[in-house]
Amino acid sequence: NGRFEDAQELCRQIENNALLQRLMRSDYPNAPRKYASELEGNMELASMVLSDDAFSGVYLIGNNGIICKSDSGSLISDSFQDTAWYRKALSSLTANWYSVHNGSYVVRTANDKIITCCYPFRDTHSGENTGVIVVDISAAKLHNLYDGNVVGNGALLILDENNHIFFQSSGTNLREQQLNDAANVVRMHSSELLLQRTILPLTDSNNLYIVARHSFITGWTIAGVVSRSFFFYSATNMLYVIIGI
Repeated sequence: NGRFEDAQELCRQIENNALLQRLMRSDYPNAPRKYASELEGNMELASMVLSDDAFSGVYLIGNNGIICKSDSGSLISDSFQDTAWYRKALSSLTANWYSVHNGSYVVRTANDKIITCCYPFRDTHSGENTGVIVVDISAAKLHNLYDGNVVGNGALLILDENNHIFFQSSGTNLREQQLNDAANVVRMHSSELLLQRTILPLTDSNNLYIVARHSFITGWTIAGVVSRSFFFYSATNMLYVIIGI
């Protein structure tokens, strides 16, 4: 959960930032004033994500029309208030997570694989949600993290809230059917995973085990598949990866 928790912690820092609170609370009667405020917000966001390259972009969008971004990407639109993800986040109490999709919701990208966190921005004076924070996480950077921590012929899967696989580590020697079987085992034990981390044998296999846990941050399930020969080392190693996601 670490990587996803990092994203939500960043959102909380943005929400509690005095400068960004001021920008989100202000009115912008003319374009020059709005542009100057957006530049100020852009620099603030860029400084907040400078040390973490797993975040491919961070954006702050206000009901007052302001749009700040941590990168130099060109905006898809000059208004996002009518999009489904914006309206959902604006009416939420906490983050909404979107599993791997092509490109950012906010800026133009080359169809990069992105995981997105949409977080409501709450005005600290009124207590009302006045905008949305969007954090894009690069799926490629997650591959770099997972692939370096999975040993032997193991694999690491992430299943969304509907228990569909949307991410798996690359370089595995496991067959597609074995990965699908692992996902089915996780689905059958989904209620058990809500309570604790679980180690399960893979159905119809004497050689493979599944180490899985539910993430209460995203609502997703992270599952590692390891062979018996690597079990004592790899299961422990995967547990650290799962905790660190």
